[in-house]
Amino acid sequence: MEKVHRSRSSLITGVSARCLTQKSIFNYVLATLLLGTCQRIEFSYALITDMHSPKTLISTRTRPCTTRHFNPFQNEVRDPLFLLDSYGPVGISKHRSSLSEKTAMWSSSKTSILSAKPSDPIEFDPKTAVMLVGAQASLAVIAVAASMILNTPSTGAFGTAFDLTDLDAVATGVEKTVPLLTIAGFFEVVEWAYDKYGPAEEDENSIIASFKKVTEATQTSVLSFLGSERKLFPEAFITSVGLGLAAGVGEELLFRGVLQSAITENIGVGPIPSLFLTSIIFGLLHFATPLYAFLAFLASLYFGSMYMDPNVDNLIIPMVCHTLYDVVALMYAHYAVTGLTDTQRARLLGNN
Repeated sequence: MEKVHRSRSSLITGVSARCLTQKSIFNYVLATLLLGTCQRIEFSYALITDMHSPKTLISTRTRPCTTRHFNPFQNEVRDPLFLLDSYGPVGISKHRSSLSEKTAMWSSSKTSILSAKPSDPIEFDPKTAVMLVGAQASLAVIAVAASMILNTPSTGAFGTAFDLTDLDAVATGVEKTVPLLTIAGFFEVVEWAYDKYGPAEEDENSIIASFKKVTEATQTSVLSFLGSERKLFPEAFITSVGLGLAAGVGEELLFRGVLQSAITENIGVGPIPSLFLTSIIFGLLHFATPLYAFLAFLASLYFGSMYMDPNVDNLIIPMVCHTLYDVVALMYAHYAVTGLTDTQRARLLGNN
């Protein structure tokens, strides 16, 4: 009996050690994955440092006989920044001190150019747009590497759950975009009606005010890298498609194809808890405002539920939905913000 007891104890100890090792490896890779994602986001912010502050936007407007473009390191870091990511702006409250020190060197050059009029146009800078798309696309590289390390080949970039030839899946992804666009359109109408028929003094704590802050943050981001002049084709369209593809493919590979699947397989929780955990992380990484983080959380639930469907099992569906929504949202935001009057645009910049 003693030998049997010892053998059972050894077996339990061995299994526990193996499980502990697997979980430790998973936790390490997961931490590295999230760190890489955060660093990619910080790199994106560094590309457009202080771009959204009113002074920077004014200082990069055109003036007679000169054309200025956005300089990523022109002004010192001081305000929360926003970057137009997959589902809108991504926010961060502050940067590393080293970044502040580097950008402070440029602060002395801003004094002479802050006299530009707020009505002057903001230039579209293709270099900044290319860098933003490149930074966003790095998520796909992170996802592929994490997929190989975590051994999730069926959900990786080259697995069975990634089938571009499945036209039915592509069509389903397009179809799944309709509810998102419908909801976004509904809230756009609500905001318009509130502005037109609502009270003169707005309650800053109201739900409508919260939605307007999300809209303003998105518009400011679009204004900062697409400019104030309406250029739907080709500038806005190409940039929107580039950012939409980079976000739709990269984030779905990372969050749905790797993270959501890896949590289920390595932690041992069911698919529903994995979906919620992944969506919480997704929302936190898209924290521009509390409401925006919540909307990103809901969007992640929507994208993840598509991938969870056992009758589908194709990552292309959420990718197509995510990409198409982003492209339409960016194009509409550019159209809307370039239709603002000088007074409205000045008020928009003053609110950030």
